[in-house]
Amino acid sequence: MPGALFVNIPARGHINPTLPVVADLVARGEHVIYCLPPEDELLIRPTGATFRPVANSFPEARERKGRAMSLSELPAAGVRGAIRTLPELLEIVVADKPSYVVYDAYCLAGRLVAQLADLPAVATYATYAFNEQVLFSVTSGRLSDPSSAQRGLPGFDEAMEELVAKFGVPPIGLLDLLLHPEPLNIAFLPREFQPAGETFDDRWVFVGPSLAPRPEAEALPLEHLEGGPVAYVSLGTVYNERPDFFRTVLRAFGGTGWRVVVATGNWVDTGDLGPVPDNVILRPWVPQLEVLAKADVFVGHGGMNSTMEALAYAVPLVVVPQQSEQRVTADRVAELGLGQRLDPGDVTPESLLEAVTTLASEPGVAERLAAMQKAALAGGGHDRAAAEILRFTGNLGPGPA
Repeated sequence: MPGALFVNIPARGHINPTLPVVADLVARGEHVIYCLPPEDELLIRPTGATFRPVANSFPEARERKGRAMSLSELPAAGVRGAIRTLPELLEIVVADKPSYVVYDAYCLAGRLVAQLADLPAVATYATYAFNEQVLFSVTSGRLSDPSSAQRGLPGFDEAMEELVAKFGVPPIGLLDLLLHPEPLNIAFLPREFQPAGETFDDRWVFVGPSLAPRPEAEALPLEHLEGGPVAYVSLGTVYNERPDFFRTVLRAFGGTGWRVVVATGNWVDTGDLGPVPDNVILRPWVPQLEVLAKADVFVGHGGMNSTMEALAYAVPLVVVPQQSEQRVTADRVAELGLGQRLDPGDVTPESLLEAVTTLASEPGVAERLAAMQKAALAGGGHDRAAAEILRFTGNLGPGPA
């Protein structure tokens, strides 16, 4: 049965916003195939989509155990991922005959399978959308000479030569890799949070946070959060092997009136963190949306998915960035007055507690968060995203204005 082929990188922050969109498409009668590594099947199954296992297009995200990949390494990693997964994706296209492709903008394999199979494509952005204005601003002009920047990328030229030789595609330069809008591009953030948001044309739809309950997280005793202000702490799912950071969190909040939930991830041995204060719940994973609904402050890493979820609940952020993109988000949060940036080297029990206490009691922060929450929810979220996809593919009449 023709329908959508979803292709993504195996990173929760990129997968999670697409899941409610897929569920909406399935509920509207669309047949959806979702391609990810086998270990991600449990994420896809509740949406009603058909799961097709493929090779891991980005194993670095799961092999580095919390060590951030440098920005210069990402382009080559994306090309290598396409080389690994394209043969399987092309076989799936032949077998299942999808009508169109929806792919994450960081997933070169999705872009190329659409190109090679001559299928219409929609790009999704779980993080910032890029055009020339944004790219040159974010890189502080370092891409004013793209050819020079490309020569400095480790492994990129070699990987691109292999891709061209194996699949007969034209070589893709660095700027084309970064700046390739499709006829429809869906960004899971509000235009008001996007840098230079006013410079994007009508090919771009900023739908804001795409939220739905995620049943895989274990339940928490939420009654523990009664009786005091609530702080939620998480460094996300990739760059979270930071036992020193979590020890600092325990020292910061122990003996205070705060009620605290800390999600450590699977790469930290919680037994090595020392005594856990009575006012702290410490777990590898928590139901993040449920906790954010009760939180007064979120101490996070600046991952876009988590940031959008916090803004949807109007929760101020203390951003402790772990890699380049998250530093951009930390600056954006501070610039818009939605929270504070606290660099990892500046995190002490005293500085962390001061930042959290200040944000929780500052009326101006609450007002700005309320305005951003309104903008975020006005985008329409996953329902708008699904409607735009169906309108683009001709299965729906005029979508929301």
